[in-house]
Amino acid sequence: MTAPPPRPLKRLGQHFLIDPNIVRKIVVLAALRPEETVLEIGPGRGVLTRALCAAAKTVIAVELDQQLVAYLQETLGDCRNLDLRAGDALKFSYDALPDGAVVVANLPYNVSTPVLFRLLAARERIDRMVLMLQTEVARRLVAQPATADYGILSV
Repeated sequence: MTAPPPRPLKRLGQHFLIDPNIVRKIVVLAALRPEETVLEIGPGRGVLTRALCAAAKTVIAVELDQQLVAYLQETLGDCRNLDLRAGDALKFSYDALPDGAVVVANLPYNVSTPVLFRLLAARERIDRMVLMLQTEVARRLVAQPATADYGILSV
């Protein structure tokens, strides 16, 4: 018997992706090949994780919330190519990723900036990234100089 899905924790800034249409779009945008390794940061309830497992050779999913880790172990036990890691994405060893890894993440607002910097530091290993970000973070990424949103994140 499967336990009910854990509720999102405000203190972790969790918002769970559950819309199958968005999941399909993310998988299409990731353009995964069967031989690739995917790093999913914050798998949440595993809806996207299952789709990634169907498309890639290996999915490394890093989840901080221990309740979600237990839930994912139970609900995604049939995904033999899933490497579920209980831990903090801010402490994850991105240098241990295989060359050409693909990153897919629905990043919580409160860790978006530090995770982005960690990913950029490991860019030699990462082929591409598909990231869902809160609107405010995305605006800061594309902000023009001399605007209120312009800052260290701006490209």
